[in-house]
Amino acid sequence: MRLHTGGRAIALGVIFLFCLAIRLYFAYQVPDFVDSDSYFFVEQVSSFNQGQFDQQGFLFAPAFGYLAWFSSFFMSLQFFGKVILNLVAASVVFWAYLVCIRVTHDDRASLLAAALAGLVPAFLSSTFASLSPGAIAIPLFVLLIWLYLGVTESKNVWAYVAGIVLFGFLPGAGASSCGEQ
Repeated sequence: MRLHTGGRAIALGVIFLFCLAIRLYFAYQVPDFVDSDSYFFVEQVSSFNQGQFDQQGFLFAPAFGYLAWFSSFFMSLQFFGKVILNLVAASVVFWAYLVCIRVTHDDRASLLAAALAGLVPAFLSSTFASLSPGAIAIPLFVLLIWLYLGVTESKNVWAYVAGIVLFGFLPGAGASSCGEQ
């Protein structure tokens, strides 16, 4: 069944805001980050602030650390980790909707898939109050699926290739992540 465009946009917006509200509620129930990986990135950002960019003894994809460091010029790491990353993580709702609508052409099934994608317990619990690259990697992965489904359009090919390259530079997201050495 097809909903009119305004109804779809409103429903999708409500789902996004609901998922974001749940994520922010849980994020602000704890005073700090909840996992040790977050503190690894906090230490990485503080070493970048001291001018130490070599990170001896570690082999990992640096994109997330540099993103966190760059954001620290404009906001606190707490705000970046608890608000900005939760905004990005909640955006999985939009990408899941687009993937599902392209595959099924059913508005209601796509809205349900979007709601479920935003509330996956494992994704929610591992990214709600942490400085985690997974908050970017999972929505990026779903976006890449959507781009792959429309790769016959020339503009999507370049976006898809750029997304694959970016995905490879996120720690824990691709084969370039090797962890501690």
